[in-house]
Amino acid sequence: MAFFDEIGKRISQTGQMAVQKTKDMADVAKLNSTILNEEKKIENSYYQIGKLYAELHFDDFDADFEPLFNLLKDSLRNVERLKKEVGDIKGVKHCNVCGCEIANDSTFCSSCGSPIVVQKIQDYENLIECNFCGKKIEKDSKFCTFCGTKIVDISTEENASSS
Repeated sequence: MAFFDEIGKRISQTGQMAVQKTKDMADVAKLNSTILNEEKKIENSYYQIGKLYAELHFDDFDADFEPLFNLLKDSLRNVERLKKEVGDIKGVKHCNVCGCEIANDSTFCSSCGSPIVVQKIQDYENLIECNFCGKKIEKDSKFCTFCGTKIVDISTEENASSS
């Protein structure tokens, strides 16, 4: 009888060990899931910090960030160019006020009612290129009439840096 009692104890111990191992594995999985969620929060925080810095310092960033800002600006220009190509194919443009898609020949936005400004420039000698989107705008413009970016006078910046 002692033999069967001993077998019973061992089976009971083995069962308890299996239950404990299962509980431990579940606890590890739960902790790993929590770690993954926290790491996602960290990555999102880095993303938000970077995005906020880029928005606040788009035209006055530290020199350390220049390669990243150049990549960002190139990508933004490419997106704008590609969107324009899509719009040209579809025969549409976007309202400068609300961003709604409207027909190329529209004079008012069908969504917000804003007048659509068509820029007609005839004096090509009085034009400069927007340093962000590359569109031609009048020399005395403070902001690009196509993308809204503040215009930086390169000649003034070069004179200031060489002084």
